[in-house]
Amino acid sequence: LVAIGMYGFGAFAVAWLATLSGMPSPAEMYIPPLIVGAAMGSESDILAYFVRRLFGQRHYPAIYNRQLAAYFLGAMSGPLVLGWTFDRLDAPRSGLWALASAGALAVLVCFLLPRVRRKIVAEVGGGW
Repeated sequence: LVAIGMYGFGAFAVAWLATLSGMPSPAEMYIPPLIVGAAMGSESDILAYFVRRLFGQRHYPAIYNRQLAAYFLGAMSGPLVLGWTFDRLDAPRSGLWALASAGALAVLVCFLLPRVRRKIVAEVGGGW
């Protein structure tokens, strides 16, 4: 539920940024980036939680390192892609709408993840 909330708030904030026009108010300048920052800060923690719950501890370091590397690659290339879409496309907000759509897709994926019972996690990972 925390992941769904954070991804949902992040998608909402990016969509809010995509709809702004003209001179934004102070609330419009500070609240959406604050929400996006909180969502980005929680993503690596949520990633570690999901890897542990879904895969257990047996191969945790290998799986988590690959997932975290993919996350950091996306975080590093995201601003470059957004800048390119802003400069090159006729619709400069299309990159923001694509990011908001990706956040909404992340919410849907979280709903589709299997529920892991504690008994199964204890047998595989030995933690609970």
